Amino acid sequence: QHPDRPLAEPARAFLADVLLTDQQALRPGSGQASPNQMHAILAYLAILHDFPSSPNTARNRWRLGDLYASMGAYVEAQGMYERALADSPADADTERALLGLAVNFMEWGKWPEAEQQFQLLQTRASDEAMLRLATIGLADTFYAQRRLQEAQPLYVACYRRWPDFIKQHPQVLLKFAEATMALGQDPLASRLYNIL
Repeated sequence: QHPDRPLAEPARAFLADVLLTDQQALRPGSGQASPNQMHAILAYLAILHDFPSSPNTARNRWRLGDLYASMGAYVEAQGMYERALADSPADADTERALLGLAVNFMEWGKWPEAEQQFQLLQTRASDEAMLRLATIGLADTFYAQRRLQEAQPLYVACYRRWPDFIKQHPQVLLKFAEATMALGQDPLASRLYNIL
C-alpha cells in the first residue's frame, strides 16, 4: 500500500516467496505454472517494475529465473539470469545468477555453455557451498560430454573435500563411480559402488 516505504519492496518479495512455500505450488519441469507460481511471477514482475533501481533487483531476477526454470520455461529463465548478471557486477547475487544460468544450460543440454558458467563460478565463488556446487557442476558437464578424464579428477577432489555431501547425493556418486570404472580404476570404482 505504501511503495515509498523502505521495507515495501522486501515485504512484497517475501509475499511472493510465501506463495511458493506450499509444496503443491511447484510443478517442476511441467511446462505449466500452478496458480501460485503465476501469482509469484506476477508479483516479482511488479516488484521489478515498481523498484527498478533497488539493491535487490538482481536477487529478484534470479529468483524469477529459478521460478521460470522450475516450470521448464528455460528461455525466460535464461533471460532473467542474464539480466541479474548485468544488474549485479560481483557479489553473492552474481554467483547465484551464474549458478542458475549454468544449471539452465545443463537442462537444455548445452554442455559447453554450462561448462563455461561453472568455470566462471569456480573462480568467483566466495563461500564453500558455492564452490562445491560449481565444482560438482563442472564435473557433471564433463561427464555428460563423455570427457571422463577431465570429470574423474574433479569428482576425486570433491570426494576428498566434501565426502559426506557426495555420499548423500547418489547421482553424483554414481557418475563418479562410472567415470572411475571407465578409466580402468577398478578398485576405487568398486569401493564407490559399495557406498551406493
